[in-house]
Amino acid sequence: MNLMKYIAVFFLLVGFIPATHAQTAKPDTTTPELWKDITLGPLFSAGQAVNAGTVGSGTKTSMAFAFSVGADADFPLNPNIALHLGVAYDARGVNFHEQNDANNKVDYTFGYFEFRPEFRFSGFLIGVGLGIPVSASATGGGLTKAPSLGASAMGTLFELRLGGEIPVIQTDNGTFYFTLEGSYAFTSIVSNSNDAPLPYYDVNNVPPTTDNNGPLASAELGIKYLFDLTHN
Repeated sequence: MNLMKYIAVFFLLVGFIPATHAQTAKPDTTTPELWKDITLGPLFSAGQAVNAGTVGSGTKTSMAFAFSVGADADFPLNPNIALHLGVAYDARGVNFHEQNDANNKVDYTFGYFEFRPEFRFSGFLIGVGLGIPVSASATGGGLTKAPSLGASAMGTLFELRLGGEIPVIQTDNGTFYFTLEGSYAFTSIVSNSNDAPLPYYDVNNVPPTTDNNGPLASAELGIKYLFDLTHN
């Protein structure tokens, strides 16, 4: 249950972020309204994704590479709470392989253009992600042939997002952050599982109706730099 270990570590780290931020942050007596500043900048994160749903009989699933690249904007509402808006290209990998032979496999990568409305509570982030399908690819291994894929087979991604950000370098122009992000989708990978590109069948050679079709879960570490747009 490697996924459960990742989830446990994720929430443990996120739990420490607000406390760490509170201990290291010092009041700025020269610019008391600094918390009102709007910030904007690029982000990049990388980690792993996994099929968190059921798998078909005779098959198994494992984690695969995932990454995000995009931009974040932060609109403070008070000194501790802000509206956090992000856009990103999200690539989520997932692997399916035969239960008795891991060399017979298909590695998938699903790409989304995602909108991320979130709330920031000090250093803690909570919100949702809405991903529009833009790409899909597959690579076979062993005796398994990779299927032909297209973004038209994918469903819209809707997921819960949790995370945290730790400021590590602050300048007059902005702040550099380390980030930790996790997500869990409420939607399937493909819109019609009976026509799914995932080429696995149960023991009676019947296409599964829900197996091998998500939801996807992910955990990523990253960096971002937010430029201060309003502070002179």
